Amino acid sequence: WNEKAYHKHRSRIETVFAGSQARNGNRVRERLVKTRRRAVELLAVAHNLRTVIRLGVQALQTFIRQLAGWQNP
Repeated sequence: WNEKAYHKHRSRIETVFAGSQARNGNRVRERLVKTRRRAVELLAVAHNLRTVIRLGVQALQTFIRQLAGWQNP
């Protein structure tokens, strides 16, 4: 446990989710821990996809190739 590192990274993570919530109205409404975790992971994937799309088609193609390689090791 490193409290200094915790506070450093906490603000970065919360910034991403606060921005996502402000832009899209995303909120985690699930009650079970495992479904909350899935919801948060899907929010992160959606954020990453929006970022890649914003970067352009070439970045999207690279992302899809990496994703395909990740699914089929």
